[in-house]
Amino acid sequence: MKRMWLRKNVMFNLLMAQDQNSLVNFSQLEPSLDRMYEIGIRALFINPFFDTGTRLKKTEVAHRFPRGAFKGSPYAVYDHMSIEDDLLYESDDDYIDQSSAFKDFVIKAHRRGIRVVLDFITNHTSHDFPLQKYYPEWFLYKEDILSLESPYLSFADLGKKLPWGDAKHTVIPFINGDFYWSDTAQLNWEKDLPPAPNEPPNNPSLRAMFDYFITVANYWVAEFGVDGFRCDLADRIPQEFWVECISAVKKTAATYKQGVYTLDGDSIFIAETRSQDRETLHEAGFDFVYSSLAESLFDNRKLKDYLGSISGEKWLNFTDTYDFYPDSRLPESVYENISDNDLSRNSPAYWAIAATLPGLAMMYTGIEKKSWQFFLEAKDNTDADHSNAIAYEKINEIRATQKALWGSEMQTLGCNGEKSDAIIAYLRGVGKEKLIIIVNTSREDVSDVFVDVTVALESHERNYILKDLVTGSIFLRTGPMLQIDLKAQSYHIFKVEEQWG
Repeated sequence: MKRMWLRKNVMFNLLMAQDQNSLVNFSQLEPSLDRMYEIGIRALFINPFFDTGTRLKKTEVAHRFPRGAFKGSPYAVYDHMSIEDDLLYESDDDYIDQSSAFKDFVIKAHRRGIRVVLDFITNHTSHDFPLQKYYPEWFLYKEDILSLESPYLSFADLGKKLPWGDAKHTVIPFINGDFYWSDTAQLNWEKDLPPAPNEPPNNPSLRAMFDYFITVANYWVAEFGVDGFRCDLADRIPQEFWVECISAVKKTAATYKQGVYTLDGDSIFIAETRSQDRETLHEAGFDFVYSSLAESLFDNRKLKDYLGSISGEKWLNFTDTYDFYPDSRLPESVYENISDNDLSRNSPAYWAIAATLPGLAMMYTGIEKKSWQFFLEAKDNTDADHSNAIAYEKINEIRATQKALWGSEMQTLGCNGEKSDAIIAYLRGVGKEKLIIIVNTSREDVSDVFVDVTVALESHERNYILKDLVTGSIFLRTGPMLQIDLKAQSYHIFKVEEQWG
């Protein structure tokens, strides 16, 4: 991978709306770009800001987004080439041309070396999606759209006066065992469709659906100069679509690389998935695929197994994102109903892991505050509400300056001691550029744990210096076993600086 900015820096996941009292539009975001750059952000992934549908609209998206933040799910897209009406106003009567504002925002981000990545929603639309009238075969239909027992309808069922083609009967996606996203309609990609007692019908216009979504992606690149896409539920879409789409959009990006458009004629594609079929997505051409880090954080045995299996650097690493573990970002008043694990997802200790693994690291909205407030609003980092901000900035600085983190080389390190199960330890880098990362993931202090750093040393018998890049402390050590005492959810990022005699 030649993109050094991806190896060195961080992507930030931004929700345009956060609560009913603080709608953020693009012109209001512009002052935050300098702050983004300061803390090491070089790519901005923006959740959907498109017009959403009205049919079956959810009035609350509880436990997924902050209460009142949206008029229904932002993933119930009505028009993929639009901007949500609520973002068109600075105030009740001050209309702005948000398309121009977004284009201006992208230009100003590019001037600072910050890429803009959009959410690409291909698995589903709103139930009242306009093209449903012209391409009803793009969708699936049931008499009871909330039942797994209700059979799929086909075109032939029209003769029986059954509601094939009726937008009110478009099937809801069945994701993670439920029909939660009831204001969305499943598209018929002929792959991974909701269960039913009969086989789903084919989509005779699948080719037209391919063309439509490729046109959507090309539109945002050609008209606004966006730098790539995070692809929602990418594993549920046929591999052949992604091969064709990614190739076409990268060609468009190369064509529009001049002037105020894409920074360097490149377009990155990121695949969202929780499936085990990640290699297929890599083969389809994705630059990054969601890693298993977030799913492994609170089971150290599972986490150590995952760290030991990492291959390559085409991974997106994060501790949470907009809907993986959203309970960790609900208001303080409902924290009593949330697990301690979810409450600690914003711990700098976990970010120290995410930011030092091979791949692209992503922070989410409000990660330093256990809330949905925008990270970049934190003006005073001494404020207790922003107490983690300084730690995050320091970790990002280490990621940006340490060559040992810029490649794919990584080895896990063995640990011994009564509480060694609480310690995550690994080596990054090769040759003279080596970092040792040691993290106490537990909620208890740990002492007298010994980490085997043999692979980091040129000789077992020589003295060596470890510089803690987090605190600046310097330690002189001898021998391959490193004794560690760590406070709860704290960490060391050691640089092996010198060995002698």
